[in-house]
Amino acid sequence: MERVSSILCGRTKMRIIVRTLVFPIATYGSETWTLTKADCCKIQAFELWCWRRMLMIPWTAKSTNASILCQEIGHGSHLLNLIDRQALSYFDQITRRQGNCLEKTILQGKIEGSHGPGRPKARWTDRIKYLVGQPLTEVCRKTEDHQMWHVIMDVTTCQP
Repeated sequence: MERVSSILCGRTKMRIIVRTLVFPIATYGSETWTLTKADCCKIQAFELWCWRRMLMIPWTAKSTNASILCQEIGHGSHLLNLIDRQALSYFDQITRRQGNCLEKTILQGKIEGSHGPGRPKARWTDRIKYLVGQPLTEVCRKTEDHQMWHVIMDVTTCQP
């Protein structure tokens, strides 16, 4: 029986290595990250840097990021969709918890106190509202139907 390494081509091996070793380490704990637009750009740059290194494409080569993602790898940006899917899954877990847990209380904004002056900081729930495209109360209501929530997760993170 032939070895698996001799059956798989080089590009397939690279996809497996990047998706199973590099990306999970880079996204550890990403379900709780508060992402800004600059953070999203840095994540996409890191993903392309990984693919360029694995495919051994020199920086002098005249290849665009879109050509690397679509032609060489066969899909679009994967890492940011993975992070968004993990965040939506974690949101689902928090909102479906029974009882009075600290995460659910914080998520619903029931902590007393005032905030400092100036522009409000980006919040984790703002990212969830942006991904789903609805207010937080509607999003919390939609998590009650588990099958519907998985459809929403698939649509918002471009998963088939």
